Amino acid sequence: MRHLSFTACLAALLALAAPAGAATLTTLASFNGGNGAQPYSTLVADAAGTLYGTTVGGSGTVFSLTPGGTLTTLVSFNNANGRGPYGGLVIDAAGTLHGTTRSGGPSFGGTLFRLTPGGALTTLVAFGGDTVSGREPWGTLHVDASGTIHGTTRNSAPGFGTVFSMATDGTFTTRHVFNGTAGAEPFGGVIADASGALYGTTVGDGASYPATVFRLGTGGTLTTLANLPGDMFGSLVADASGTLYGTTRFGGTSNLGTVFSLASDGTLATLASFNGSNGAEPWGTLIIDAAGTLFGTTLLGGSSNFGTVFSLTRDGTVTTLVEFTGGNGTNPRGGLLADAAGTLYGTTLFGGALFNGTVFSLADTGFVVAGVVPEPETWAMMVVGLGLVAAGARSRRLQSTARRPQKRPATAAGYTAPRRESPTFPSSAQGSPLGAGRHPHPRARGAADRAG
Repeated sequence: MRHLSFTACLAALLALAAPAGAATLTTLASFNGGNGAQPYSTLVADAAGTLYGTTVGGSGTVFSLTPGGTLTTLVSFNNANGRGPYGGLVIDAAGTLHGTTRSGGPSFGGTLFRLTPGGALTTLVAFGGDTVSGREPWGTLHVDASGTIHGTTRNSAPGFGTVFSMATDGTFTTRHVFNGTAGAEPFGGVIADASGALYGTTVGDGASYPATVFRLGTGGTLTTLANLPGDMFGSLVADASGTLYGTTRFGGTSNLGTVFSLASDGTLATLASFNGSNGAEPWGTLIIDAAGTLFGTTLLGGSSNFGTVFSLTRDGTVTTLVEFTGGNGTNPRGGLLADAAGTLYGTTLFGGALFNGTVFSLADTGFVVAGVVPEPETWAMMVVGLGLVAAGARSRRLQSTARRPQKRPATAAGYTAPRRESPTFPSSAQGSPLGAGRHPHPRARGAADRAG
């Protein structure tokens, strides 16, 4: 275990106390249409620091961006092999990527695909056919400690969307079909706890049914944990105590979105309300640092109304880290990725040199990385001044989810923190399923999508 000197601790304190606007934004890549357009989701990264993501302009692409700045289109979707990879990607230790497309594919209802490091694209599941009830997967996939892939579809026939799983041997199972009375249209993904239970959200129609947070047990029992003040389009995240966090696109004091928590005793709390000047309409999934500070993006708001990157501390302080202005990007739809140095990475849907979107990095945000413990004489100063919570040494790989302890008890809300944060995913006969013009509204489907 490493220890921080007094000087290093002081530097960490100063970084954490940096005022709004002190963060350093760097545009790493700008899309030009030919190499993709409109990057939509949260990035992932391999052990070498290469970033991977998707764009949704046209039929969409999968791209990589090396630390040296080389942007490469790995796949161009053509409708026959899928269209619109809105859900983003997950990556395993071998560099194999998995993701979804919301439409297209053999049955026109979207696909679940695998992309090997060698560039081989395989459609693993074709949504919308006679044997798969779900269609239109939007949310980011989740992989549990056993290597099982979990996801959602926003539509189904019959029903109002599904939760599905795919085992390491390729077995696909529809875990739940929503009927509208206990939630409908799960746009966001799900997360799994140590028991195998899944947690996610559904959106509401404003009249017949509300937006919800749900738990799906291993036996198939769906429990509504809370009703939300607005729709959530990202995935939930959880801290070490089992508290769940998320965002709503609308709701709050100005009806411009919120950050909420769902505590272990089932208490739903609004942690922040956006008012336009500090952001509006948060869509992406949050991340949590080692101090418990939340970081995320808003699609709109800020001085130019082009979106922001924000942090939210435990005491409820919202800090605008960056305001997008057009030249540096506009409308960040996805969440953020943090590296071992605390640098954040993300994308903007539009803006940049040719207004087709960007990939950016953000330094000096105060993101606290787990893995360093201060000397005893400096620990008290850090606790009093900033409430910094020390954590054990962790993997130095880039990660986009909150770090979690090895074991946690079950909570009253039902969430049991996973035992491992970066499982080793076994190989199978089908490959290694996962180791370590204006923003489109999810409910809008074009004629091309419906036609496949």
